[in-house]
Amino acid sequence: MGIVILLFSGCGAFKMGEFKISGRVTEADGGKGIRGVRINYKINNYSPSYTSTPTYNDSGEWSIWADEGDKVTIWAEKDHYMFQPAPLQPFTVSGSRNDVNFQVIGWSDNFSNSSSGWDIKEYDDGSHQKYVPVDEVTKYEIKVVNYKDQSSFISTLSPLSVPSDYTVEATMYEDNEAEGGTCGLVFNVKNFASVGELYNIFRIRPDEGKAEFLEVEITSGGTVIRDLKTKTNADIDHSNTTITSSANILKVVQNYNYAYLYVNGVEVWPMPIKVQDSDFLRVGLFASADPKSIYNSTIYHVYFDDFKLSAMGFAPRMQMMSMGINSLDSNSLKGMETIE
Repeated sequence: MGIVILLFSGCGAFKMGEFKISGRVTEADGGKGIRGVRINYKINNYSPSYTSTPTYNDSGEWSIWADEGDKVTIWAEKDHYMFQPAPLQPFTVSGSRNDVNFQVIGWSDNFSNSSSGWDIKEYDDGSHQKYVPVDEVTKYEIKVVNYKDQSSFISTLSPLSVPSDYTVEATMYEDNEAEGGTCGLVFNVKNFASVGELYNIFRIRPDEGKAEFLEVEITSGGTVIRDLKTKTNADIDHSNTTITSSANILKVVQNYNYAYLYVNGVEVWPMPIKVQDSDFLRVGLFASADPKSIYNSTIYHVYFDDFKLSAMGFAPRMQMMSMGINSLDSNSLKGMETIE
């Protein structure tokens, strides 16, 4: 029999069900819980209601109450996240349940919320990375100012890490006043904090219609390019139109030791890559400015939109600190490129 609690405002009554339906919202391995997830539920033909997971701990737990015979539909929701199942298959209550669980399978960001977790930095040379208004909407901009005779770059990582099988993509386009440089994605990153770490970059030169794949190493003297491969539009597609001078969508599909690289839906490379000694990897955004001219610096700035990351299993950035990355500065890396 249900428990009836009378509310003394108006003439209505709130009925608390006799059976507890509960579960967790977690990473795919069922470990760390996700904070602040809204759990929507609909019982019979009543209007949907909701509860949520705690915002003050990582339990990821939630619960509701229902009566025997009630038909219940439940789904999880949080900005930038995708969960499975979506929704849970509707079921009829026959008793208490504690196994109604949801898992993260995707994360996206259109950068409309400046608190979505990307680094915001201003540098002494005039470079920056931050959320900016563009045509009445907010984007993420990386601006690289280069006074040196080597290429200068900024790499920045997304707030979530993923296992070694994932897909990442983003839309990017140059500012109208951008000078020579590249834009793209960093991937297969263990961390930016340790000398000797290797990672990969997939980038384009929109003004030249050129794509580049790099393997780079963090050394005590800076960032060294260990491998560089290039393709022009003519190499990619006989129509010679894959990489455009306006917006481009870059995508990386990493499957353990192989990466498949795309521009605007066209495969540019299947590429073998080195396997990282880590359960989780990082991915993110990249921009570089070419060496300065004889008289002036090179200024390159690019806007990013519609960042999408999908995989079977995510780890929030907080977990990365327990893996040896104890400085938020390691989410971004600014430096000079050296070709070896």
